[in-house]
Amino acid sequence: MGKAFSTVAGTTCMQAVVEPCSRGGRGKGDVAWQADQITPASLTHMLQKGGAIPSDVNVKSLEKKAFGIGDGLLSIMYRLDVEYDKDQKDAEQSDEDTPWPKTIVAKVTPPQLKPRIIGELLDLFKCEVDWYGNRMPERSGMQAPKTYFAAHGGYGRYVLLMEDLAPRKCGDQMQGISANDVQGAVKAAAKLHAKYINQVTEAPETKGWVRRQDDAVFYDLVRTKYDQSLAILDEARYNVFGTDAKDVPQFIAYAKLINDNYKDKLLPNCLKDCKRINAHSQWSSSINHGDFRGENIFFPEEATQEPIVIDYQAVKEGIPVQDISYLMVGSMTTEERRKGEVELIRAYYEQCKQSGWADVTMEEILLQFQHSLWGTACLLVVAQADTSGADSEKGKLLFKTGFQRMEEALKDWNVIEAFKLRMSKVGEDGVTSKYTPDEINQSIPEHYRKALLQ
Repeated sequence: MGKAFSTVAGTTCMQAVVEPCSRGGRGKGDVAWQADQITPASLTHMLQKGGAIPSDVNVKSLEKKAFGIGDGLLSIMYRLDVEYDKDQKDAEQSDEDTPWPKTIVAKVTPPQLKPRIIGELLDLFKCEVDWYGNRMPERSGMQAPKTYFAAHGGYGRYVLLMEDLAPRKCGDQMQGISANDVQGAVKAAAKLHAKYINQVTEAPETKGWVRRQDDAVFYDLVRTKYDQSLAILDEARYNVFGTDAKDVPQFIAYAKLINDNYKDKLLPNCLKDCKRINAHSQWSSSINHGDFRGENIFFPEEATQEPIVIDYQAVKEGIPVQDISYLMVGSMTTEERRKGEVELIRAYYEQCKQSGWADVTMEEILLQFQHSLWGTACLLVVAQADTSGADSEKGKLLFKTGFQRMEEALKDWNVIEAFKLRMSKVGEDGVTSKYTPDEINQSIPEHYRKALLQ
């Protein structure tokens, strides 16, 4: 309660009082937290501090253009076209191997109060800055944009200055991503997961700042928000998104089942059931990207390149394969997922083994892929409660597509019956008892067992 109160009060005061009073008086040494604070002077300061340009070079002029407005509630993005007061080839301190950035993507504080409070309360802004501050792109193997400057100022303030990834393009979630593109993404995720398998709280570069799986405060906040959000998801609300509730009976039943089991079974299972916490657990934990979807992945133009992944606000310790289930169900058409998912799961499993996850089993991958879909369902329920999702045709279509794809995945993967079995196996310590061969057969549909467990 103390942190929540101080965060809400401090962020509200910063936005309503401090920032309006301080505008117009910013000097060269200031960090720009918002778009209107990005000036040649402030940009010079940040680029010099981040080592992107020498101390004797200044930004002469810049042009700002917003993009992606409305696609992400917890950030606002600008493309900056920059001119300097010197030409690099004429500057004494220039390094021809590291050209000064002429086009920069700036990710800055959202203007609205609500996302600022959410981002600060859940440490989302700090997490993304810490990802780059701890050199995770180089250490983890997950390709990310080159970052010229990153800072978190508290009270919902943060800024990232990153390379412009054009001409690469991110995936289109509604159109759906091809199995070929998804295969590159799941292999990249497998390398990240394998590197930190059961080591998130021990590795020096992740210790202390990555959200732990046993963060009870976080999961209790999720439970409260989920309960409130589900209460408004009635037939009329589905209609807002162009969805007939009669077309998504599995999703409706699953959403209720999650809520009914959250406090007594699902919450303790989330907090306690991993090998790092309980030696007798059968499940591993690792770093999750946390929002591993098509629009956060920039796919390569050449087959020899790896995808570049953005948006590290939701990084956490959790079920490794949750990144994969979230990507495949949310960012592929149902037809494309069904056509390619066996090979995609096999590619993920093999890359995990090659990258050092020595004791990974296909049984764990399949059971956890299936179980982790509760997180995708939870996110859909919570996100629809934010009215901004219904304010645009794109937003409405995004939710309609999400409900439909989840409905089909729940049927394909026998998720409701498997979830009921999983919850029945959760002991008083929150740990799932070992699956017997019969229980594996009961949970995993025959199609996947025949294709992946032989």
